[in-house]
Order: sequence, then C-alpha cells, then structure tokens
Amino acid sequence: MANSLGAYTPVIIAKTIKIMRKRLALMRFVTTDYDVEMVNVGASLQIPVTATLSAATITPANTPPALTSIAPTSKTLTLDNFKAAPFSLTASDLNTMMNNTDFVPAQLEEGASAVANAINASVFGQYVNIPYYVGTAATNPFATSLATLADAGLSMNNTYANPVNRRMVLSNAAVNAAQKLGNLIQAFQRGDAGTLNDGELGN
Repeated sequence: MANSLGAYTPVIIAKTIKIMRKRLALMRFVTTDYDVEMVNVGASLQIPVTATLSAATITPANTPPALTSIAPTSKTLTLDNFKAAPFSLTASDLNTMMNNTDFVPAQLEEGASAVANAINASVFGQYVNIPYYVGTAATNPFATSLATLADAGLSMNNTYANPVNRRMVLSNAAVNAAQKLGNLIQAFQRGDAGTLNDGELGN
C-alpha cells in the first residue's frame, strides 16, 4: 500500500513556497492578475490590449459630441509551461520537518530551487523584443562605469514610466563589476562604505 502524505502536504507546500519566493527573481515584476481561475495544461487566456487614444480639442456646442469607435485587441497566452522536479523524502526528514518549523530537508530545497531556476529561465526567455532599451546586448552594463544605469533612467523617464518602485535585475557578473566601480566602493562618492564592507549596491 502506498504511503499517505496527506498530513505532510500542507507543510511541504508552505516550505516550498517560502523557498520559491527567495529564488524567483522576475516573478515579482510579472503581471499575474489576468485570470484568477485555475486552468489545465494547454489552456489559453485572453489578455486585453487597450487601444491607443489621442487628445482632441473640445469645441463648445449645443449638440453632444459624436461617439468615437475604438478597436481594443487581445493577446492569447497559452499555459503550456509546467515544471516539476521529482524527488523522495525519508521518513526521518518528514518527521523532523513536522516537529521543527525551521527544518527544511535538503532534497526539498534542491527540488524547489530546480523548479525556480526553470521558471526564471523561462521568464527571461520571453524578453526577446524589448523597446526603449539602452546599452549593448550581451555586454556587461557596469564594465567601466554606471553610465548605462543613468541612461536607463532617462529612457524610463522619457516613456513616462512610474518613478515609484523601479527595479533592476542583474546577473552575477554585473553585480561583480558594479562592486568594483569607484562610484560605489569609495565612501566619499557613495556616501557610505556599504559596498566596500558588505558588497551591497544600495538603492
């Protein structure tokens, strides 16, 4: 008879979600509120795309203005990307996990990390046509200076991007290059010694 994991399932899910939240870099910045329904593999979602509008001059008159026709469109998103990382847990790991809220089996963390890495790679792979970009593709933006960062800010300002909660996702190589720049490691330029002492880039 197969083992029943019903009592362990809620704990496993809770610990897995905690791991995934730490590992998923881009999912915090991806819109996920198009549909709240649970759907099967291969199902499609229709994502509305608003029509472009232009401002017009208002002419006072005693007749109502004519209605303006707009043609909103939509994009189809097919849910065909489902990932898993099967593994086994020992009875000892399960019992320890149930009795110790801080304990996470190494195999569980490895499995969740594998799925998170696959999700990150999938999301990164969708960014193949990016408008208003700055810098050069496949080139470290901080190889010599922070100029690309300033250029990115200018591009966002020119396109009226919301100035609140702007975020940047960096590769390990980009972080390493930025940590070597004098603008960040020299306290008199940065304003504190955070990069030099702790490797933190700051805001």
